Amino acid sequence: MNAKDKRDCSFSLLYAITSRKMRYTESLVYSGSRSNSLLSIDLELETMNKKDIAAFRQYKRDPIGPYIVVPAEGLGYDVKAIKEIPRGTIICEYIGEVISKRTAITTSSDNDSLMELFVTNDADTTLLIRPQINTNIARFINGVNNSDPEAWKRINLQSVRLRIEGEPRVLLYARRNIQNGESLIYDYNAGGKELFPTDGFL
Repeated sequence: MNAKDKRDCSFSLLYAITSRKMRYTESLVYSGSRSNSLLSIDLELETMNKKDIAAFRQYKRDPIGPYIVVPAEGLGYDVKAIKEIPRGTIICEYIGEVISKRTAITTSSDNDSLMELFVTNDADTTLLIRPQINTNIARFINGVNNSDPEAWKRINLQSVRLRIEGEPRVLLYARRNIQNGESLIYDYNAGGKELFPTDGFL
């Protein structure tokens, strides 16, 4: 990606974030020492292999990829590729504040972007990512409407929960080759049960 494209991609993301009065970050935001406590839990998550860890670290060093955030009527924003993206590319990590499921239940919010990070049988230890204040480009990537069979044909990203260096994380990967100008879209509920409503999605 040339310097102009990178500048355009960076500016479009920062404009979208500041227009929502959010803060840009590429790190999960934990409260207190919750992050450290996770290191002692036997996380039932697949561990990222060494090859993929190298790709993840490269992404973290340069997280601005070849995709631009654009206003979209009825959606708020859309994220579009500005060049072809190969299958298997790490698009981004899902970033936001890490909260418990109980906090999400008891806290009123119009935020529609909660993402499961780590699931247990306890609402106090089940953790969600809420990109309400701190976020990155993941906040603006649209999800598919789970009730619309035709919408599934547009999915080109896959969300994956992994244990990376001892901590749970959610990454969005390209599930197929993505063409220049194509919108980035994924299954918000990761192909499982409809834990979160998607009727207003694409």
